[in-house]
Amino acid sequence: MPLALARETWCNDLKIFLLLFIMLLSLVITTYNRYDSFLEKTLKLYLENPHINEIVILDDCSDDYGKINANFKDEKLKVYKQEKNVGTLKNKINACQKATGDWICLMDSDNFCDITYFEALKDFWNLNSNYNQSYIYHPSRALPAQNFEKFIGIRINKENWNHIFNEECLINNGNYVFHRSIVKYVEPILIDNTKTHAIDVKYMNYFWIKAGISIVVVPNMIYNHTIHPGSFYINTHKESDSFNQSFNWKLIL
Repeated sequence: MPLALARETWCNDLKIFLLLFIMLLSLVITTYNRYDSFLEKTLKLYLENPHINEIVILDDCSDDYGKINANFKDEKLKVYKQEKNVGTLKNKINACQKATGDWICLMDSDNFCDITYFEALKDFWNLNSNYNQSYIYHPSRALPAQNFEKFIGIRINKENWNHIFNEECLINNGNYVFHRSIVKYVEPILIDNTKTHAIDVKYMNYFWIKAGISIVVVPNMIYNHTIHPGSFYINTHKESDSFNQSFNWKLIL
């Protein structure tokens, strides 16, 4: 390898290493009566995770706010509560707006990601000598059953969105990492509409793709996805089905 090229490669690798070292990551979780079933256990693990610099929890007007503050005291942890119930979509947007990290990991309160989830993302950034603020970094698997590996190597963007938006398991999954600067692109037209509860992530992705953001699936980036009777999706998807069918998800290129 020529000396000039070797020097450039070394400088790029060093730049990525230093940026990964100083970048701050906020774990953002929205909750509604999920403390007893999930957060009581997972918060302990999140607070011990060295990749997480800040944990932002926004309680959608339930009992979780009081329970978390009564049981956890940590500088990394910032807990807020809505004055009234606003629904899953608006609560997620509001929670992301409170994050101060460069990057946001938006994780549902009934799911869990461990250290290996973040290590896989940082390995991906190092391998590509790049982290892109206009990319959403999506996990490749959601244990025990969801597998998105067929999308590895495909950059989901405006060009192919119209062929992919019906892939509900991927497009409405979330539990991913993105730069906080993209939050502003989610248009507030229907942000208060309760019929978006079960398709909140698809709604956010639609506006992000429309704004020029891309989604990439990261190899070995895996989290645990819990299916349970209290799931918002299970309990509200029928209400959201009519909206999902009537909303024009296609983009005009």
